[in-house]
Amino acid sequence: MRVDEIQILAADVLLPPPDLTVSQWADQNRRLSSESAAEKGEWRTDRAPYQRAVMDAMGPASSYETVVMMWAAQSGKCLALDTPVPTPDGWMRFGEVQPGDTLFDDRGATCRVVAVSEIKYGRPCYRVRFDDGNEIVTDGEHRWRAYDRRQDRFREVSTEEMAAEVIIPRQPRKASRYRIACTKPLELPNVVLPVEPYTLGVWLGDGNAHSAQITGLLSDGMDQLLRATGTDARVIRCTPTGVATVQVGRATRLALRAECRRGHRLEGANLSPYGCRRCKTMRAVATKRRRIERLGQERLFPRVSGATNTPDTSDTMTAQLRRLGVLGDKHIPQMYLRASERQRLALLQGLLDTDGYASLTGSAVEFTNTNERLARDFYELAVSLGFKPALRIGRATLRGADCGPKYRITFTAYREDQPFRLQRKLDRLRSVGSRQSRPTESRRRSIVAIEPVSSVPVRCLAVDSPSRLFLAGRGMIPTHNSSLLENFLGYIIELDPGPVLLVEPREVDAEAFSKDRLAPMLRDTPCLRGKVADARSRDSNNTILHKKFLGGSITLAAANSPAGLAMRSIRYCLLDEVDRYPASAGSEGDPVNLAITRTANFWNRKIVLCSTPTTKGASRIEQAWHNSNQQSFWVPCPHCGAFQVLAWGNLVWPKEAPEKAQYRCEHCSKLIADWQKHPMLKAGEWRAARPEVSDIAGFWINGLYSPWRKWGALAKKFLADKKSIETLREFVNTVLAEPWDDAAETTVDQATVMARREHYRAAVPYGAVVLTAGVDVQKDRLELELVGWGRGEESWSIEYRVLPGDPSGALVWQELDTYLERRWPHETGISLPVAACAIDAGYESQAVYEFCRTRYHRRIFAVKGKGGPLPVWQRKPTAKNIRGEKPWIVGTDTAKETIYGRLKNPTPGTPGYSHFPADREEGYFEQLLGEVLVTTYAKGQPKREWRPKPGVRQEALDARVYAYAALRALVSMGLSLDNEADRILAANRPRPVPEDERDRERWLGERGRKWLTR
Repeated sequence: MRVDEIQILAADVLLPPPDLTVSQWADQNRRLSSESAAEKGEWRTDRAPYQRAVMDAMGPASSYETVVMMWAAQSGKCLALDTPVPTPDGWMRFGEVQPGDTLFDDRGATCRVVAVSEIKYGRPCYRVRFDDGNEIVTDGEHRWRAYDRRQDRFREVSTEEMAAEVIIPRQPRKASRYRIACTKPLELPNVVLPVEPYTLGVWLGDGNAHSAQITGLLSDGMDQLLRATGTDARVIRCTPTGVATVQVGRATRLALRAECRRGHRLEGANLSPYGCRRCKTMRAVATKRRRIERLGQERLFPRVSGATNTPDTSDTMTAQLRRLGVLGDKHIPQMYLRASERQRLALLQGLLDTDGYASLTGSAVEFTNTNERLARDFYELAVSLGFKPALRIGRATLRGADCGPKYRITFTAYREDQPFRLQRKLDRLRSVGSRQSRPTESRRRSIVAIEPVSSVPVRCLAVDSPSRLFLAGRGMIPTHNSSLLENFLGYIIELDPGPVLLVEPREVDAEAFSKDRLAPMLRDTPCLRGKVADARSRDSNNTILHKKFLGGSITLAAANSPAGLAMRSIRYCLLDEVDRYPASAGSEGDPVNLAITRTANFWNRKIVLCSTPTTKGASRIEQAWHNSNQQSFWVPCPHCGAFQVLAWGNLVWPKEAPEKAQYRCEHCSKLIADWQKHPMLKAGEWRAARPEVSDIAGFWINGLYSPWRKWGALAKKFLADKKSIETLREFVNTVLAEPWDDAAETTVDQATVMARREHYRAAVPYGAVVLTAGVDVQKDRLELELVGWGRGEESWSIEYRVLPGDPSGALVWQELDTYLERRWPHETGISLPVAACAIDAGYESQAVYEFCRTRYHRRIFAVKGKGGPLPVWQRKPTAKNIRGEKPWIVGTDTAKETIYGRLKNPTPGTPGYSHFPADREEGYFEQLLGEVLVTTYAKGQPKREWRPKPGVRQEALDARVYAYAALRALVSMGLSLDNEADRILAANRPRPVPEDERDRERWLGERGRKWLTR
């Protein structure tokens, strides 16, 4: 044991416990800032009285050693389907996002999509317009974290609430009421780039569009800046006015040759950009490298060791530019727009050093270009670095003549942002500390208008970001916790010091907690000010992830880092969002147990676990809750005075009016209005279900108790989320604070599904507009299902067929090929082809590859299923995927959860509803429902997996999964089902029903239909 640890232990024994409880300390000292809280100002425990007992249980006067908090959270927002969202690979439409996809959160870090809703129709929609020209279409209930000028704080607000007052009338001019914070720079890894980013930026700004030459002022020393990046650059010509032409690249043949082939010296007046002025020619010696390249044996990009070129590895600059596709078409390649922050900043500096301008007042940076594609790429580049650019289009003129449109992009930057490398431009900018600077305002977008628009299809999604926010729109706008842990940390620093370990799921989450929650508390709470050195000081003991104070320290660690969890002995162990921890910290085991083990040396240790629950049986917080004394918050009825726990089943509302939701008392059955909630909370009390447990305090509370969430808003959210199993799961976890029961929610009654069989009036019913097929390969047959898809991914099973034959032979594949070439009659009188087909390559893989390789143009794919949280269809194909040499990966777990959730939808005509023909046999439904989702344990860690039911085959389920994967493949290629449905159904009407058929249906009725299907 180290000396400092012995001193801390001795101090713990000798010092008496402090008189204040944690809640009393918070009420007396804590100050909240707009950066970290929805309500700025003094902390008030009585705002949410149920928090008092939880905080006091953490204090030294409490006998509890462990405190468990299983609480509700907030997430989910609805956006229009065509809203672009940034991803690490580029952009995708919001309507194409699937669970398992990777997006960015408001801090620029990557986050994973954990749930998406079905498409919603008929919702009130608004167009939100920002001061930089960006627009986003959302529904009225969409939640934003916005800065409110009237209340001088950040708060969560809906689009409808903001629409009530967008502009504050002020003198001498009006002002926008709401502002949205810009994203932080996107956090992406370094990538190997064929051309050094700064060099590419300089060439895009002032380079010859058809060669590797750049023109600029000799006094700027551009050739020296380029050589500093490792790129060869040489001035080959200079005019009397000081305008120099620089040849770029290692194999710059003109720069390396001293004379032309005819012996003329290439110097002085005889030197031209084209070679020798005397003979007007310049021929290069064909080196071995060039010969190999001409024969097509040169690799796509040269192998380089780092993110920049070096003299030993760079190729001809012109060849590199040609491979990038920018010769004759200047733009920023996608790989540069998703490079690391350092590489993107270098690219921005190159563009601004050539075509950029710093205003004389030092407040604005401007980039102007007549190339629209390059200008819009520059806009995206600036946004990805955290700036707030504005794009304006004007007319370019030269000596009074109109030369076409010009694109002017302006944004505010400071000297510390380093947008330039040219010193003369950088010196013009203000410092962020100058009196005229407004760094906060330049990093926020003002909402200037919110206009009602015609309703459009929208959907919601949930991400695993700590802030529950993700970026949307070309401007990467963030569109949608409690402070108990911060209060406890403040109490520790001032009154009961000791070593603290706070564990977050990822290192980026730990850094965000330190910057966004801990730092504002230390700055704004007077009694803590100065007790912890600032992280920017040179003291190595006070960094973002480690802070020392008198008598203790705070270490922030990631759950996936075994070194951070086992570094030192600790007294206070704070575990945040434990359900998002990985199963193992590297190869060391469970991160929760690793962290708790570090408290063994302290007799007065405190362990706090808090999280929103996830899956029943696999939730860490649920298991900890079951081991605790299981306290729930009981509140009295304002009518009869009887105490009760608020349960979702007692919330009622009039039909079609969820905003009028009220709570029905379970004792007197009288209705309780939302405004009566606060008096109930003040009179409430915690009651333990297991009072015999004396060392672990467990607190559970759901969203019905929250003073910041209206019951009507929760009812509207429930009605929107219950249509999809993905969003219903998110509602159960984050609002009801209950673990999701996979076994209960994914179990579908076979009789109920069979009862929805119906007669189709044609081979393809009216609503189906796209056909896809899924093929499961067995050792003696192929089993396939043909599925029709309509608006909102409503589905119709068209046919299920078994093709007998040996898959290693040719006959069965010829039969399948003939089947897939067939056109199917539609109810409107037209015929539809099979638009795509996915074939299982898990058995007889080579035969499947051979079949699919020559049919890729018909969208026939060889696929292979893979479990885990993956998207149904992989986003980024490889060359081997396209050539049919490697299967496309299908996220089978995600597909099965989607299919089973849609089988529980009982309402025809709604998104996701599944139709089946009247002649479909019972065996098909047994196979379709032949698996169940279970939770297993491996080395003590829970794992969710799909398992087959005993004695039941699953070919029908596999075929449906592959048919759905084929649909998602079409969507990834640009298909919009809703637009396709509008196009086909608007141009074609259903055929009239013959009179004899109408008479027969009227005579038989429903009873006759059942009789016919026996």
